[in-house]
Amino acid sequence: MKKSMNCLMVLLALGIPVFAKATIGEVIPPYTVTKVIVDKSLPKGEAKFVFTCHDIGDSMGKKKVLYSVNGKDYTASLSATNSFTAMVSPGKYRFQFYIDIDSEELETDSIEIKDRNKTEVDLYFRKTKELRPMKKPVIYLYPEKETAVNVRLDVKDGLQFTYPLYKNGWQFTANPNGDLEFGDKTFGYLFWEGMARFETNDISSNAGFVVDKDELTSFFENKLAEMGLSAKERADFITYWNPLMLKNDAYYIRFLFNEQVEKYAELTIEPKPDHVFRVFMVWTPIDCGIQLLLPTKQKLPSVKREGFTVIEWGGTEWDPEKP
Repeated sequence: MKKSMNCLMVLLALGIPVFAKATIGEVIPPYTVTKVIVDKSLPKGEAKFVFTCHDIGDSMGKKKVLYSVNGKDYTASLSATNSFTAMVSPGKYRFQFYIDIDSEELETDSIEIKDRNKTEVDLYFRKTKELRPMKKPVIYLYPEKETAVNVRLDVKDGLQFTYPLYKNGWQFTANPNGDLEFGDKTFGYLFWEGMARFETNDISSNAGFVVDKDELTSFFENKLAEMGLSAKERADFITYWNPLMLKNDAYYIRFLFNEQVEKYAELTIEPKPDHVFRVFMVWTPIDCGIQLLLPTKQKLPSVKREGFTVIEWGGTEWDPEKP
């Protein structure tokens, strides 16, 4: 039961429509009414909601939550268990909740409560930003002729490792076959890793792919070819990521492209390439008895390999249950 609930919360955080096997056809919202009981300690004409906030992280130092009841605003202090109480008259109520700037506002449907009832509700807040590693982005450069190139990289939350060593940029000679000459050393690509505070709407979406573990290789071969990556680039991608994605039954995969990647890691290249194609994979493990539906498969752009062309790929695991 605990495993199923953990998986359910992962999928909810991803924004994926979820259909639990025990409740086929029921869409699970980001809040759950967990208990409704008669509370004899309440006087006639009164009722009580008890809300418990989940996934609020360490940003709730003040232990406050702003909320509205049918449009009227209130502020509540959270208990040690991140709970608070709202006293109401019997009736139907819509609630809105706000925790902080890093979490999305949560809104309920109409919830009916009867006289002298206590209704307990669990609230699950979805983060607007998540600090995640940008793993093994590699940059390939293919000029039309031997060219002196300067590459600068601005990673918003900091570079952690580069190879060759990044010193206020990379300066080298690029060749049409992809060889990058740094003095007497030759590299096949530029390697870097860093951290980024991803916007949740970028890394979680109902547009993407659910792929079984045994189908990862063929999935990557087909999708990367569709994007226009070369056989070598596809092989580098697959041999790096596939071994890291064998522990779970299936994966939710979504790709970010040029403008989305640029928000977290600005890439400046001189002379300016004719075409730059940046692709960044976000993957989430799925290992549970949950049925899920993706209403749309993500549309994938492709690179034009004409003139001076630059290709970059990277990725990150996003598991909402992990810090």
